[in-house]
Amino acid sequence: MIKSFKPRFTFYIILIFGLAIFISCQQKTGDGNPYVSASSPIEAGRYLAIVGGCNDCHTNGYLQANGNIPEGDMLTGSPMGWRGPWGTTYASNLRITVDMFSEDEFVELLHDRTDSPPMPWMNVNKISDTDARSLYKYIKSLGLKGEAMPEMVPPDKEPETPYILIEPQNLGAGN
Repeated sequence: MIKSFKPRFTFYIILIFGLAIFISCQQKTGDGNPYVSASSPIEAGRYLAIVGGCNDCHTNGYLQANGNIPEGDMLTGSPMGWRGPWGTTYASNLRITVDMFSEDEFVELLHDRTDSPPMPWMNVNKISDTDARSLYKYIKSLGLKGEAMPEMVPPDKEPETPYILIEPQNLGAGN
């Protein structure tokens, strides 16, 4: 009886030990979402800012320069307005934004904020905690620079700044 017990006992000990090693090697975030893996959180944040298109709106002249803007000038906002049925909105200076919030508050902001277009908050709200923290650390590493952008202009007021009109044209009856 003892001979048959030892192999089973040994098998279960090895199985439990193996599972413990496997589980401990898994990369997970606190929120269970996928995240970018890089050499550092700042590098992950830099990558996220680029592929997430943050610079497209939040760096003045980025699209016109085909992305050839010095990193020291990135994410300082743009005075070019985005005008639509909601009014005119401006891409904020994210370097001022991260200076106003703690890392935890910034993560909460990215998860919970809903605001006016064209910022795609419905997509941003899905960012993992790990990626949100990496983005915060990257923007924070750039240092405080620039000024706050203009406040939103209501739809019934004409903005004093240049703006891009985002309004559907020539919609057929079926659209």
